Amino acid sequence: MEISKWPNVCAHRELLVVSQQHPCIHASTRLVRVWKPSCGRQPWCLSYTWRTVYRVERRQVNRLRYQTVHACCPGWAQRGEDTGCFYYVNECEFGNAGCESQCCNTFGSFYCKCPEGSKLKDDGKSCQDVDECEIHNGGCQDKCVDTLGSYHCECKLNFRLHTDGRTCLGKNPCADGNGGCMHRCQNLQRVAHCGGHPGYRLASTKKACEDINECATGSARCAHDCINTQGSFKCTCNPGYEIGADGKQCYRIEMEIVNSCENKNGGCSHLCHHTSSGPVCSCNFGYHLEKDKKTCIDTEECITGSHCCQQECYNYPGGYECVCYAGYRLQADGCNCSDVDECSLDNGGCQQLCQNLMGSFHCGCQTGYKLDDDRRSCLPLEDRLGVPESWQDLIHPLPHVSVVWDERFQRLGVHEEEEDEAEARGEHTLSEKFVCLDGTFGDDCSLTCGQCLNGGACTEDRTGCDCPAGWTGILCNQTCPEGTFGRNCSSTCRCQNGGTCDLVTGACRCPPGASGTQCEDSCPRGFFGKHCRKKCRCAHRGHCHKHYGACLCDPGLYGRYCHLACPKWAYGPGCSGECQCVQPNSRDCDKEDGACRCKPGYGGQRCETAGMKEK
Repeated sequence: MEISKWPNVCAHRELLVVSQQHPCIHASTRLVRVWKPSCGRQPWCLSYTWRTVYRVERRQVNRLRYQTVHACCPGWAQRGEDTGCFYYVNECEFGNAGCESQCCNTFGSFYCKCPEGSKLKDDGKSCQDVDECEIHNGGCQDKCVDTLGSYHCECKLNFRLHTDGRTCLGKNPCADGNGGCMHRCQNLQRVAHCGGHPGYRLASTKKACEDINECATGSARCAHDCINTQGSFKCTCNPGYEIGADGKQCYRIEMEIVNSCENKNGGCSHLCHHTSSGPVCSCNFGYHLEKDKKTCIDTEECITGSHCCQQECYNYPGGYECVCYAGYRLQADGCNCSDVDECSLDNGGCQQLCQNLMGSFHCGCQTGYKLDDDRRSCLPLEDRLGVPESWQDLIHPLPHVSVVWDERFQRLGVHEEEEDEAEARGEHTLSEKFVCLDGTFGDDCSLTCGQCLNGGACTEDRTGCDCPAGWTGILCNQTCPEGTFGRNCSSTCRCQNGGTCDLVTGACRCPPGASGTQCEDSCPRGFFGKHCRKKCRCAHRGHCHKHYGACLCDPGLYGRYCHLACPKWAYGPGCSGECQCVQPNSRDCDKEDGACRCKPGYGGQRCETAGMKEK
């Protein structure tokens, strides 16, 4: 309570702990030795007796007691050595006075307050949610849903909430998405019932509608022919008849036969065929009719997969062309590709051995030789020495073969004993060499001039076949390797941009998108395809792929037609690059190389440095 003679001072009882010292006496009994007189013959003797020993200790005892203390009342404080408490304290400044939500200060005290929809707990500081739905259902006509700090009303199925947020009104099921009905929706006791338009009936889903085929059911009753349409039907008559007023009966008429294709080709862009019912359009080979049944557009066989090409396919208006990979030749059927045997012409340019591969070939060397860096020539593994005349007796002729044995020493002109020593040291090297006889040639001397192919004839020394232009190989059975042509494939093909040479004349055959005697000319900007006849659809007069017409976007543009500008922080072709600028310090970046453009006062490659001149 407050004491009046000291302003704003309150007295309250305080529990204190008081410590006191209490004596404690401990007694113990023990056996001790003593001397006793008159022990028979001796005047003194040692004996034992029991004695009690007392020991005093002091123990601290804590006791509780109340005392009255004086302190400033809540909300007041003492200033200096004033008698009384005059200084006002705002409890809310210290930890919000323990209030969970809002703390309200008063003179000498405070109180806690909770937000709307909440109330104070019994401790006067914590807040708990008020369930508005407990009182008159929150004013809701149907369902009340309590939420943290608030609530809302809901309505049962097929009812909706009124604008007052509490009242429920009947809901029209057809008003929401037509009740899910495809055609007509009818509200029957707040339930949607679907129905179809005339000429339709309700499907098994009871929502969708399907067409009634009046021609199949017989309800059309057409005199001649019947054509079903969506939701209806149409009667037609045979040639020489016209439909009656009822749209069903047919009446014979006298008419003059007029060729419907004579007037502007019947509206057909290609071919027109006259029929009794009017012109019928068709297209030239490689084209097909559009949906209007009159216009013909190119059939892109290479895209639709209707081509016969085994490898590459290039489309052009009205057709397509098959092309083979390097190392392959297009067959006579114009579709399939066969391997080019590069070794059949001039041995593929190989000095010794040539091995044909699928789409390519490989040069090799005989025993004792290795392939040079040009991958065609052969170099001996070591120097060869001449054969002394004294060794000619070692030559033994075989049918069509002359075998020469070469024996090489560390040096020539050695004595017999030196020769024995060299043989003991393993310094002899023995090799064999075949020399074909009687007009034969080849690795095993099994080939003759009569076996030359493709118009080839034997050479003057009859050691092989002399091949015509376009052919090579030991028997003229291999075509010129890619990039060569002419006699012995000695001429180099000069075709550019993927063009291929005629193996005999060297004339260039250009792929789609290239032209000129050496295919040196590409399509001009804005065109592509065979003979560069197709127009690109790229925006800003952009480049397109010379074969397929796909747009090749310049830096700063993207999209299928390169018609969209890159976002602010993207750059490069197709906007594939991401600017590395510090964005708050940068205006944007260069659309070609991504270089950052800094705002005034910033610098560095990424505009990361402040206090610099503008980059």
